Amino acid sequence: MSNRMDNLVAIAIIEIAHKISGHDGSVESLLRLAMTEMKDHWLVASDSERFATAVAAIIHHCNINGLTAYADRIMWEINILNTISSGDAEKIVALEIDKYKPIGLLGLWRSL
Repeated sequence: MSNRMDNLVAIAIIEIAHKISGHDGSVESLLRLAMTEMKDHWLVASDSERFATAVAAIIHHCNINGLTAYADRIMWEINILNTISSGDAEKIVALEIDKYKPIGLLGLWRSL
């Protein structure tokens, strides 16, 4: 990603985090809100970057609001998705799949 794209994504992360600030609820409801806001966002062009931006906005929101358990749970699932995508069988076998209940990040994104 270019520096220009990095900057646009950073702006979108802060914008979405600001839009969801003040909303209480489960991690799933915050994710749905962030993803809905990001789904057709004009600042980030690709669908995969929009997904990543929505997730990053939630993690940012959780970290600045003392909701580190939510951020940890999201990062756990992202780690699983990245590891599976890598195709590295050794890393896949070593995953801690029972640490949390999966949120279903990709399913949630695709449902919007």
